[in-house]
Amino acid sequence: MKEEHIINQMLKEEETPVNFFDRVNFLYDKYLNTLNNETKKYLNMEDERTGMDKKYLFTSELGLNIYDNPILRVGSCEREIYFKIFPFTGLSKTFKDVESIEKDELVKNQWLRKLKLAGVIVDIEQGSVKDLHGIKLKSSIDTFIYNFNNNEVAGLLIKPVNDTAKSIRNQLWSDYDNVKPTPLRVHLPEVLSLLIFYKLPIKILYVGKNNSGLMREFTFGIKDKCLTIDGEKVEGITVDGIAKSLGILRKAIEEKVVPPRAYPRPRILTTTEIGSLVKEKLINKVESDRLVKGDEFKSFKCLSCKYREICDSLEDGFVSINL
Repeated sequence: MKEEHIINQMLKEEETPVNFFDRVNFLYDKYLNTLNNETKKYLNMEDERTGMDKKYLFTSELGLNIYDNPILRVGSCEREIYFKIFPFTGLSKTFKDVESIEKDELVKNQWLRKLKLAGVIVDIEQGSVKDLHGIKLKSSIDTFIYNFNNNEVAGLLIKPVNDTAKSIRNQLWSDYDNVKPTPLRVHLPEVLSLLIFYKLPIKILYVGKNNSGLMREFTFGIKDKCLTIDGEKVEGITVDGIAKSLGILRKAIEEKVVPPRAYPRPRILTTTEIGSLVKEKLINKVESDRLVKGDEFKSFKCLSCKYREICDSLEDGFVSINL
């Protein structure tokens, strides 16, 4: 054929991988980063809230400091959220990011079909957007279920996880009888915000992405302002932590200033700080040993954040930038 292959036509002006299938993936990355106004929001190049005068946040975006300690941060960073909803340019998304979301959606939809077939999905008369501490929050709940065993309605989050990752498997499905399963800390701010939002029990169902037979359920509530997991109070994870985060975001949005950096910059930690990270299950033994030997602590959230370049260039506190 005289006409070049369409991939070569589209990419001949760029430095691209030599391997044919690597080139196909490269092309798909380019395609993903030109999409906008797609019905599947995760495909869009821009966040849906970018052009809105009145901003809202998803409950899944919130974060907090356990015991109000920045080293013990879980969930999102207020600065990351701000960069997302205002027109800041971050790193391009890749086909791996999109494929991971699509796998999660597949697992969730499968479970929603199962729950509907079992007749346990219920509708509740509550809106999906509410005002909390001066911020409009949009619920990230997957559905509501009725538990016949205890005659209780609860909100449900379905969380597909990589069950081949050793750290996740050990936390949720340990082979050791003396190790008690615990929910992933990264999901607790979302759970706490949904408990405040609906004033109903919230459940998480963890499901293995690779082995759908692997499941783990947790039920959450609030007692004395603290989160409870299966009836046991968790000190340090409180509604005040969520309120503090919302207060920072409210100030940032209203005054159009970049909020403080929530996760600390890389640094060497003290023995006490390392012990706190281990106790809260925010690092594993391998990471702990590395930090004890003097390596710098680097937050995974910062390393994977697509706004890390601009964030690292700014001061740590509130920063004024012309938008």
